[in-house]
This record gives sequence, structure tokens and C-alpha cells, in this order.
Amino acid sequence: MPVNKNQHFVPKCYMKPFTSGGAGKAISLLNIDQERFIDNAPVKSQCSSDYFYGTDDKLEQAIQHIERSYAAAVKEILQDGYELTDLHATILKTFWLLQTSRTEAAAKEAEEQMQALSKDLELPPEYGLKIKEAVQLRMKIFAENTRCVNDLKVCLLKNKSNKTFITSDNPAVMTNQWHLSKPKSSVMGFGLQSAGVIAILPLSPYVCMLAYDSDIHKIESKNGWFKVKKDRDVEAINQFQFLECDKNIYFSSSECKDSMMSSLQKFSSARPPCKYEFNYAYLESQTETHKIYKASPLQEAKSHETMFVHSKRVSPKPLFWPSFIKKKALARVYTNDTGAGYVRFHWIPNHNIHEYREEKA
Repeated sequence: MPVNKNQHFVPKCYMKPFTSGGAGKAISLLNIDQERFIDNAPVKSQCSSDYFYGTDDKLEQAIQHIERSYAAAVKEILQDGYELTDLHATILKTFWLLQTSRTEAAAKEAEEQMQALSKDLELPPEYGLKIKEAVQLRMKIFAENTRCVNDLKVCLLKNKSNKTFITSDNPAVMTNQWHLSKPKSSVMGFGLQSAGVIAILPLSPYVCMLAYDSDIHKIESKNGWFKVKKDRDVEAINQFQFLECDKNIYFSSSECKDSMMSSLQKFSSARPPCKYEFNYAYLESQTETHKIYKASPLQEAKSHETMFVHSKRVSPKPLFWPSFIKKKALARVYTNDTGAGYVRFHWIPNHNIHEYREEKA
């Protein structure tokens, strides 16, 4: 079936599946657990359940405003001759941030993480986090952090290759090429404030948003666009959907199923068996101004009166990176030697700027 280049992933509920026209149409789906294709999967059945809606009317109104703004922005972006505006760049980044909090996959991850921690610490059942509570908690965190991506530079990837972009049930990807390439990257994770952050959000089979830390990376874009001509670069972007999805991959019907299955088999080995891990420490000593914790196994930490728990999200390391993401010759990062690691300059509080030092990335 021919593909309309103005088709787009529907910004409805927690995912944006490929459609052949709009809401209510069918999509092509690959379930990674069963390694099974489902043709003509209805969009309606793929949307989020009622538990994604909280009781905060102001938050709900804000979410609806973001979704409407995103839908209008994408409609313009997909028109011929479009040039990226600052307003649309902000809308795309905000919607990406919303998606990192609102997908069912993200909620399940938060729920499972709290259940695992409660089990480790032998906490009563009421300390657990149900999926509805997890969603509402993450949405409140989103509402408090909408400005945290303001400094990221946005580039629209225009797909000129023989392959199409795909999406999934967990489409908003955060990765970090600089962090994951560091030998000590396994010790501490990275977050929104980290130096080197890269945000990925497919908008259509032929357009993908990529936001990045411009203090470390550069992309040779023009009017907000970069033309991706290499099949391998599109595959590099698509692999993150395989690495981060929960169960389902959505794709254009123009894609070969054999190719999709081959990609699944190729990238499955890079999917982490668990998306989080805990590190424990106990209070070893303290002064009037500092507390010193010593890392230890769980059982040893539990034997002390005071213990510290560090939760880390395990981010998958891709098999290869897009060739068009270049590192700046004068790339810089900032740190104050705390557990926050290396952060972007944007994140340094003005009153604490003297505590940070600049390093060459």
C-alpha cells in the first residue's frame, strides 16, 4: 500500500501509532513478546486506560492543551517547505517530556520499581505503588519540570532513505551517547539534567524529532532540518524503539515484515533484563555539616539504624549510533563532584555556580 508522506503518528493518549489518515484507522503492529505481527490493529484498542486520568483538573487541562498544541504543530511541520520555529521546538520538547511520564510502559516501570524496593526493604504492602498512583505521581513530576528541557536544541530529521521511522508503545526516548561511551557510565545513571542528553520522538514515518545538548553535540541542520539519507542512520534511530518499548512496535505498512523481525532479533540482545537497579549504603559517620555513607550489600545496610538507597534507571546501550550526531571539538560539561554527575550549564543554580567546575567532554 503506498504511504502518504503527510501521515503521522496520532498524538492520542499514551502513544502515537502510524495511521493511514487519522484517529480510528488501522496500524501495523509487531508484538515483541510473541514475535507476532498483527495487521489492521485498531488505534482505539491501543490507547491508554482510564487510570491515566487523575483528579487534578488544572493538570488535565494543561495536558489537553499540550496535546492540542502538539497536534497542530505536527500538522504544520509535515507541510512542504516548513521551517522550524522556536514555539514549535518548545511544544515538541514539552510533548516529549509528557510522553516520558504518561505511557503505560513508564507507569508499569515505576510500579515494578517500587514493588521491588518494598520487597527488598520488607516494607508493608501499603508502601507499594499501584499503577494508577504511579501515573499520577509521574504526571505531577512532569508538571513541575516542564522547563527542564528548554536548553536542548531541536532538529527535525527528514527521512530520505529507503526505510521508514517506526514508533512503539513507549515512543519518547531519552539516551546519552556521551555518558554511555564513558568507561564509568555503569556506576551512575543519567537523567534530564545530565550533560549529553539526547531526546528522540518519531512524528511520522518520514519525520522524527531529535533534541540534544548542544554544548556537546552538533548536527549540521538547516532551518531546523537534517536530511537523513543513510538506511543505517534510520535504523540507528529505530533501534531505540526496540530497546525501550514495552510490548509493541508500530510501523508503516510499507515496511517489510522480514526486515522488522530481523531488527527485533538484532536489537533484542541490547534490551536490559531489568530497567532499574538499587544500590545500598549505611551511615558510617557524620559531622555537624556532613554525613558519610558506605556502600554495602543490602543485608549489611539493613543491619544499621540508618541506610541510604540509590535508585538507578538502567538505560540500554545501542549497538551503534547515528553517524550525523557529531561531538563538538570544544565540548564542555560541568560537575560539583556529587552524585548528580556531569550536568548541563543550564542546570547550575546561580547561587551555586561557584561550586561547579568546567571540564572538557
